Amino acid sequence: MDIDILSAGYGYSFYQNAKTEIGGSLGLHVMFIEMGFSGDISACVNNAGNIICNSTATKGEVVDESATAPLPDIGLWTHYQLTDDWTLNAHSQFFYLKIDQVKGYLADLNASISYQINPNWDIELGYNYYIVEADWDEIQLKYNYQGPMVNFAYRF
Repeated sequence: MDIDILSAGYGYSFYQNAKTEIGGSLGLHVMFIEMGFSGDISACVNNAGNIICNSTATKGEVVDESATAPLPDIGLWTHYQLTDDWTLNAHSQFFYLKIDQVKGYLADLNASISYQINPNWDIELGYNYYIVEADWDEIQLKYNYQGPMVNFAYRF
């Protein structure tokens, strides 16, 4: 499985003081998904109490699907300035949709600390939890990632 995520958004700061900033965001996560499976396929049946299993080897990929899943989201974020160069950050983005036979949700949670290298560049070390579940047509997607992350950011 190959998943590429393109994320874009707009943030608005609605509270600021000398050390803290809190804001909201609207955005769009677009997931480009490619799936393929190959290998041995086996099936078992219960025949009057006897379990009978057969397997067959496949040649090449037996399933080759691709899909694009655009999901808009709404979020909250905050920054707390520890010093002139060090900042604590947290953000969350959520989305849920159910229309007819299409439903899905997205949750993206992040906590990090960043260091300002110079006025334009930051480096950030954090932990991210990301989950997406979507059902449409006959395709069901469940994707989860959690773990450390490193970001470089450029301001202009």
